[in-house]
Amino acid sequence: MEYQAALPSADSIWMSASKSGIFQKIKYCTHNKISKLARGRSMAYMEWTRDLESGIPVIDTQHKRIIEFINELHEACQTRSADETNHVMEGLLNYTVTHFEFEEALQEKAGYPFLKAHRRIHEVFMKKVAEIRARSTKGEDVAPELLNLLKGWLASHIKGEDRDYVESVKKITDSDDQEVSGWLDTLLTRFST
Repeated sequence: MEYQAALPSADSIWMSASKSGIFQKIKYCTHNKISKLARGRSMAYMEWTRDLESGIPVIDTQHKRIIEFINELHEACQTRSADETNHVMEGLLNYTVTHFEFEEALQEKAGYPFLKAHRRIHEVFMKKVAEIRARSTKGEDVAPELLNLLKGWLASHIKGEDRDYVESVKKITDSDDQEVSGWLDTLLTRFST
């Protein structure tokens, strides 16, 4: 029973915690999280919002998946596990490259007149990402920088450059033509594996 004398009493722990304001902080944090959930808002790093919709379901689905990857990367960063963070980061970057290729193939098939400029935007972005990836392979923690870049760039790109091709590409994605539908099915299969 000697060890009990060396330990603070439950009452003194309670009083110290009360004085420090920890209970108020816990109450505040819990209340905010519950309030956000009750209003239907998750606490994701990046949210899919209606203003990001293009009206092309396959493109919107891919953009939503990129946002899911961004949120997974944010969660991985919270674990402070370099292996997990790098794994999610590689998946995100690989998926993004695949999405760009898919998007450009649609634009090409649709005869989008600004395909070359759109492709160049993708190339410049991926060059910047490649520089970040190279620093990551050297052991630098680049995930927070990549998250900030992706969050800002993706929303801006979707609302800007991607909106510009919607009218052209919808002619392909909404087509009843069997040849076009077959081509689109082949493209979807190619990029989904």
